[in-house]
Amino acid sequence: MAKVSERVYQMKRGFMELHNEGYSIPEIAIMYNLSWSAVYHHLQEIADENGVSREDLLMRVHTSRGPSNWREEERRMKLDIQELRNGFSDADAAIVKICDKIDKLLEECEHDEV
Repeated sequence: MAKVSERVYQMKRGFMELHNEGYSIPEIAIMYNLSWSAVYHHLQEIADENGVSREDLLMRVHTSRGPSNWREEERRMKLDIQELRNGFSDADAAIVKICDKIDKLLEECEHDEV
């Protein structure tokens, strides 16, 4: 087993405490300003180090906060790609209109100066 720094040890311990309290992996990731995959990776390391299966470690946790299932949370947090593309397309169209207006105003200013 590789030796880990005290900081990493404390972070992993914090992950487990929050996970046991019912926080989802995406929620923990937000709290630590990490990607959910980084949190998942560290929880997997904890499972490996303790001879626990990933499924047992990451199974649904029931707490006073209610059931938590990180896969459901992950699906909820994913962006709709088409919605994102439409948003960029709308923004692009708005930028083109603004640039066209600026070009027309500059042309008018040039004609007024002549």
